[in-house]
Amino acid sequence: MLIYSTMISNPKSYSDACALLLSGGKSSRMGQDKARIVLEKIELLKQHSLDLKNTFNSGFVISNYKDHRGLSALPLIYDETPFQGPLSAIATGLKHCDSEWVFVFPVDIPKIDFSWVQQLWDAKDDRQVCLFENKENILEPLFALYHKSVLGTFEDALKKQNLSLHKAIKKTKYKVIKLEKHNRIININTPEDLLKFQQKPSTQ
Repeated sequence: MLIYSTMISNPKSYSDACALLLSGGKSSRMGQDKARIVLEKIELLKQHSLDLKNTFNSGFVISNYKDHRGLSALPLIYDETPFQGPLSAIATGLKHCDSEWVFVFPVDIPKIDFSWVQQLWDAKDDRQVCLFENKENILEPLFALYHKSVLGTFEDALKKQNLSLHKAIKKTKYKVIKLEKHNRIININTPEDLLKFQQKPSTQ
């Protein structure tokens, strides 16, 4: 069952963290702007930005599209090197965040599970990145927690045209949290994915 954005019990509790919502992809497999996908009668970009605004003291949407500004409850920042992938988008956001820690979220998830946000926050220590690994042993860098100190590593990779976010992360001090077998981060990438979620009942 699709459970729509579950808020944490103590909003604004991440006093030293900023939220980045990545919304600048081409959406080529979907064939339409994924930020404008409607679930529960509201666009994903609007719902996620509202949830993040209610949870974090600061946050931004990173996008390549001017019309996203009208949908977002958060300030919009244009990716400095558009359509070069999430590494560039995250680096752009890190430059604008004053906070020591930065949470990154993709716009194309049906919900933001704030219990996972809390899990990442609780796991941070002296590492620079905390991220999940799914049951297929694949890292999930787009729902993750980054320390601002990774910016230099990311900028160096971009200067060398090394656009792989996974490879850039592996040059940092990172911590992997294994998701439980029944849990996975789901993205809506295709019309078939969207149809599946639109046909499921949901609860608030």
